[in-house]
Amino acid sequence: MYPHGYYNKNFLPLLAIGHKYEKIASEKIEKRFNIRIAHFNNDYKYDFITDEGIKYEVKADFGSLKTGNFFIEYLEGTDKLTGISKTESHFYIITNSKEYYLIDTNKLKTLCNDAQTRSTLKTKTKGYIIKSSLLIANSELLE
Repeated sequence: MYPHGYYNKNFLPLLAIGHKYEKIASEKIEKRFNIRIAHFNNDYKYDFITDEGIKYEVKADFGSLKTGNFFIEYLEGTDKLTGISKTESHFYIITNSKEYYLIDTNKLKTLCNDAQTRSTLKTKTKGYIIKSSLLIANSELLE
């Protein structure tokens, strides 16, 4: 878990940014599939769900534009499963802030099986490193 000061100072602003991209992603899903979003969620399970019960997780990775890789979180610290390890979503929507890529969660997990891992410096969050070209080849671009 994050220290209280970190949570308030660093995490809450990031959460607000995440909500912005979740809203944009949900609008793209509504338009693409002509469906309605039933509600948004604020825990590890998923970010929003449609009336049909399809769950979506949205991840923004702005660094991917510079690195050419996407970071897919799976562990916080040494023992707390997070992200792809714990999600209940059917689909991930991954954005670099310019493009939105839709990928089946199980397909993304398969890509992660062969991926290298890295840790963030501040929070020791661990993630799989997926080449942008590989993610793009296995996903659908949302307009």
